[in-house]
Amino acid sequence: RGMGPEPLAMTLELLAEERRATQAMRDRVELVWTDEPQRRAPGARTTSAVVRSLFVSAERSVLVVSYALDTAKNAPGLFEPLRQRMLERPGLEVRLFVNIRRPYGDEREDAALVDAFSEQFAARLWPEEPRPEVFYDPRALRVGGTTRACLHAKCVVVDDVRALVTSANFTEAAHERNVEAGVLVSDEGFVRALRERLEGLVRGKAVLPVPGLGALSLSTYGHGGSMS
Repeated sequence: RGMGPEPLAMTLELLAEERRATQAMRDRVELVWTDEPQRRAPGARTTSAVVRSLFVSAERSVLVVSYALDTAKNAPGLFEPLRQRMLERPGLEVRLFVNIRRPYGDEREDAALVDAFSEQFAARLWPEEPRPEVFYDPRALRVGGTTRACLHAKCVVVDDVRALVTSANFTEAAHERNVEAGVLVSDEGFVRALRERLEGLVRGKAVLPVPGLGALSLSTYGHGGSMS
């Protein structure tokens, strides 16, 4: 015997609901793929395109996390769209989380290495105001390998609305031609959880502010040199 009209209607509605749920999931997660231009994945946006779109659409807050930062002459261009957005939106809160490493054999105090990074950041990577607040993981400056660790994540979090989680560092090569894979997530629950994890590092003083960058008062944090 064939299926009656009511069971058939229920089955069709269930199938339609499943398709809607599948499409909604696809809408929330987008592949981000970078490679040489001739090998790029059809329909997938590059890291540089997605990062730019995130920066220019930001309304309230931007968090950027990167293990490595470019220091070449074209480095300021990576962040220029974000700096321009900060000019357009004076209330935009921008924080960068970076890794400051200790070069092999370098025995300078932590404070000297952090100050050197601050000077290089302002001179070469972000030469014009306004600048963001910048934080670093002091464990990366420890001498000896048994307790040293680093900030190795790479992501961009915007407005509790969208987040890019990616293999790409903030370098021109990673954004334009390296083989890099990531996902752009438009799920408020996920994005909020990621932001709260990052801001928890600040509140718990697991990451420290880089002196001389951004408007954050350092009085409640002290200097990174005492953390090694």
